[in-house]
Amino acid sequence: MGTLMVAGSREYALRRTAECAEWLSLEINVVGCHVSVVASERDVALFRVDFEPPPKESRLNFPAESAHVLVAVFGDPVATPIGPDRPWRHIYARAPLIAPPGQTMAHVPLVELVGGLCLWYPDDPPQLRWNWRNGLDEFVRILQRHLWFEESWRRTGDWPVEEAPHGHRPDNTPHPVLDQRLLKAS
Repeated sequence: MGTLMVAGSREYALRRTAECAEWLSLEINVVGCHVSVVASERDVALFRVDFEPPPKESRLNFPAESAHVLVAVFGDPVATPIGPDRPWRHIYARAPLIAPPGQTMAHVPLVELVGGLCLWYPDDPPQLRWNWRNGLDEFVRILQRHLWFEESWRRTGDWPVEEAPHGHRPDNTPHPVLDQRLLKAS
């Protein structure tokens, strides 16, 4: 008897990659989302996620958005935007493929290696961060929202919700959540 593979799990994305892409495209509640497989090997899967613009009722006239989502046997998925060259407020710089002094490549977050979008603040409380228990479908929802927030920022110069801090505070403690409604809603 084989192990039960849950839709949205890392194992599902890596072992049943085509099924996972179809499930993300048809079965989850993300409006205007289409997912296809770009590449798949034993320990890594690369998906292309295409989002239609927000509904016309919003009158925002945002463009369609596309991103690659890399799933590997270690770490969180990484989302990198694809499409026209434009500014991005929350994206990691690509790291060289050499480990920093005193570290191995296993210590370097995958998102820093490929220059992925910064989708949440790593030092936030667990209920405000994504993890594999939330499922790949929730990651795709976060990605869609983030891409729309990036477009809003490009148009207005302001991030449309409380912006997660970046970097570390001088005393090396996590940045506080300013809007307490976030903590109550999670």
